[in-house]
Amino acid sequence: IDTVTALGLRVSTSYDADPAVVRRALLEMAEAEPRILKEPPPIVSVESYLENRIVFGFRAWTSTANYPDTQRAIAERIKQRLQAAGIKFAASVLLPLGIDRQA
Repeated sequence: IDTVTALGLRVSTSYDADPAVVRRALLEMAEAEPRILKEPPPIVSVESYLENRIVFGFRAWTSTANYPDTQRAIAERIKQRLQAAGIKFAASVLLPLGIDRQA
């Protein structure tokens, strides 16, 4: 039985960022990554509005065997993808959400 693991990151942007643009950019990035599973679908949500930033949660699923490489690749691509979309980051850009495994 192959197990799947949820990978997740928190992404902090400036208040200038449009949540719909951030969501679309992150979901398109996930769709382009072949190691991200289509089911369950990736999720992007606003987690909080803090003093100087908006915090988004990104969660997607991959096989447990692919988890380390996929997590690293996604962390790099998030930055590249959002910068390409003109989105400014706040301090504490990428923070891990934790690991969930399912058989």
